[in-house]
Amino acid sequence: MKRAWSALLALLFVFLLCGCRNGSGRGQNPPAIPQSYEADANISFNGVNISSHIIQNNFENMTVEITSPKELKGFVFIKSSDEYCMNYKSMNYKIELSKFPKASFLSIITRVYESIVNSDGVKFTKKDKYWIYQGNTEFGKFIVTQNDETGFVEKIEVPKAGLVAEFSNIKAIAR
Repeated sequence: MKRAWSALLALLFVFLLCGCRNGSGRGQNPPAIPQSYEADANISFNGVNISSHIIQNNFENMTVEITSPKELKGFVFIKSSDEYCMNYKSMNYKIELSKFPKASFLSIITRVYESIVNSDGVKFTKKDKYWIYQGNTEFGKFIVTQNDETGFVEKIEVPKAGLVAEFSNIKAIAR
């Protein structure tokens, strides 16, 4: 259950990574990732599998609803500016991200995000209709796959950390 909680709490930040990156369009550089979208996500973190549905209405407002496993189904994360809340039935809990353990799923995703945004030794190449970002963090090497046509991130992998996040049914929504 401890692994599930770590994965669950960190899942929220996975979706932040999905919606953050400023690119310069098709051609020699990856496209910008749309800021407002909805998607389904399947996350695997050291043997724990979580499915969810997300809605992001710009980089500051996001809702993540866990759809499986059944023990976590119904949990909803809401991010608004710098406030994060977790809701389950009538229970509400505010989350302060700075208090998560350094080796949590969330910290891993945060570090990958920081590396990409800061171009921290990150290399990107185009392969077919995808942009592949590769870099290294203290958690190991990472690979991020972005669709060149839509600009959406479709996959995040950090093999040494046991993390794979796959996004599907991604749709841009009006802000």
